[in-house]
Amino acid sequence: MAQVCSVRASLGAYPESDRHFGNHGTVIGYRYTRTFSFVYAFQSAFPCKGTEALQPFAFEGTCPHVKPNKASGKYFAGAIRNGHWYVVAPKIGSLKQWSNFEPWKAYAVEGWWLDNMLKAGKLTRDTYLELAAKVNIGFQKRLMDVRASERYEKELTVHAAIAAEEAKLQAQLLPMNDFAEVDLSVSYFDGEARFRRPLRPVETLLRPC
Repeated sequence: MAQVCSVRASLGAYPESDRHFGNHGTVIGYRYTRTFSFVYAFQSAFPCKGTEALQPFAFEGTCPHVKPNKASGKYFAGAIRNGHWYVVAPKIGSLKQWSNFEPWKAYAVEGWWLDNMLKAGKLTRDTYLELAAKVNIGFQKRLMDVRASERYEKELTVHAAIAAEEAKLQAQLLPMNDFAEVDLSVSYFDGEARFRRPLRPVETLLRPC
């Protein structure tokens, strides 16, 4: 029987009365979260069908989330390995992982497993790149995607900082003044301006006399 165990830190403090089973048999406790997943080989079929078959695994009236595996052949084996990998993967908040069915030794890790976990917010980018380097295949593309995302987020941060400074300065701006001399100079360029020689802009630094 293959066994896997993962202990993860809880994202929040939950009272003992609110403990419940989540996906993959996750028990959310008072200070920490423990995830235990076991693969059993039953000698005979369950006497119950449907949701009644999950009652032996109920915890305080809550049954685990279970879906039937419709895969067969190599796809069935891949689904089992994917499930083992999900438990032992160094997810955000993980404190300890253990398994006697180790990845990269007992089975190969697929790159798209990492992609899905990153999209779901289960992995940090540094952990994602570290694992992607071990997968090797497709690492360059994944590295470029992560770096592009980081550059884009930095640009957004810069734009947000500029917008915040502009908002602070907006209250300090004085109203625009109209000068008759400027209006007169602009009026000289009305009409057949295309026949006149272009005027080169001249910058003048005005200083107090």
